[in-house]
Amino acid sequence: MMKYLLLSLLLLTGVGCNSTEEPVDDDPPVPKARILFVNAFLDAPPVQFQVQRLNGSPLASIVPQYLSFSQISRYQRVEAGPSEVRALDSISREFILRREIDLPEGETFSFYLYPDTQGDTAGFLLREDLTSDTTGRAKARPINLLSGVDRLRYTLSRDDDTLIVDQVPFAVAPPDFQPLFDTTGSILVNLRVDILEAGTPEDLLFTGDVALVHGSYYSIVAMGTRTSPQIIVIPHSNL
Repeated sequence: MMKYLLLSLLLLTGVGCNSTEEPVDDDPPVPKARILFVNAFLDAPPVQFQVQRLNGSPLASIVPQYLSFSQISRYQRVEAGPSEVRALDSISREFILRREIDLPEGETFSFYLYPDTQGDTAGFLLREDLTSDTTGRAKARPINLLSGVDRLRYTLSRDDDTLIVDQVPFAVAPPDFQPLFDTTGSILVNLRVDILEAGTPEDLLFTGDVALVHGSYYSIVAMGTRTSPQIIVIPHSNL
């Protein structure tokens, strides 16, 4: 009888030792925002972008790759709130830009590294509303980061439909994403970008076809210089 009781006690003890309980995490989830990065500085070396919370928390995000001129990252999820964006020079290993920004919870942003009117390194932060609407049309917005050019005109055409976005100033927040042509699937749109002088198109910067997908969002960015321009189309919905 004593052996039976002893064996039962050992079995019960063993059950207690082998049982596992899920740890309880009492910490609330960390608020997040999303941000992608673009190197729009023609003469800058490849850079790595970082985001650091201002409250002294550990580094929130590092874009792993170095971005050369006209390259973009994918969206990075970072801690929301007041932060500092840093651009790390791949050659000198020094920060060529440190700028404080605010990233509200749940919001989406793009951050551009570009030269200001004096040629110094500057940062350009844009909030993005990528919420689908009832039209489902492709949407686009123009951005002018072309050094030395005060204003641009963007013209998008398809058959008899034309959308002109006039007087796009240098490094100023553009109009919100604008709906394009009523269609489904993928379409080819002719894009023309003109440099404006005194409000009149004086110099053709770019013309060509770009493919757009129904329901997607795009930024059409002019960067570089007047003699060495680059036009990139950022497909936000795929990043």
